[in-house]
Amino acid sequence: VEYYRRADFDADGLPSNAGTVLSPLLVGLSFDRGGQADSARKYLTQYAEMAGTGHFQADPFYMAPTLFRLGQLYQGAGDRAHAMEYYGRFVELWKNADPELQPKVTEAKKAMAELMPDKGGQ
Repeated sequence: VEYYRRADFDADGLPSNAGTVLSPLLVGLSFDRGGQADSARKYLTQYAEMAGTGHFQADPFYMAPTLFRLGQLYQGAGDRAHAMEYYGRFVELWKNADPELQPKVTEAKKAMAELMPDKGGQ
């Protein structure tokens, strides 16, 4: 985590352009892999919501999985509104994805259905 936090700075000690987005993403992924859901939610949410440079590099690879994971993390925390938001954004982003990716979309839609108040959701 400390290594990725330093990624926001170039060798001259000034903030880097790519690190603006990549630092919270990588820190969030590290916390997630370490089983620290609260910290993972914080940093992955920061990545998903922030403006800045670096999105064009990271988003094609990380935005969809991050949105899906945020849905899971918020669902696990009992935050139905945020879980629905992130699952919904994931579904919208991948609605026309290749057929081999559609099972993940179906999984997100199922999670959203379970979160609906009238369906016995949390």
